Amino acid sequence: MIFEKGENSLIVRLEEKVAFENSNNIKEEIKSNITKDIETLVLDMKNITFIDSSGIGILISLLKVMNEKEGHMILKSIPRLVDRILTITKLNDFFQIVD
Repeated sequence: MIFEKGENSLIVRLEEKVAFENSNNIKEEIKSNITKDIETLVLDMKNITFIDSSGIGILISLLKVMNEKEGHMILKSIPRLVDRILTITKLNDFFQIVD
């Protein structure tokens, strides 16, 4: 993962696989970088090649964190695979998605 901090934002560039094996590490590392001043979390997903239910759980967990601090979370450049999962589960209604 690559982290870029802006004035009030955090951009996280996720890599290839977000699955059970690495989901806890990914979630905890991102959460530890969401400091008080972060109002917007952007997850850049263009390099994701695989995501399972644990990966979807990360997205929901991070959305909850940002909602609790009255912030925003954006999913950027989601691949077709992720878009399809979010659409089938109707979770796309809960996320702000941008190209």
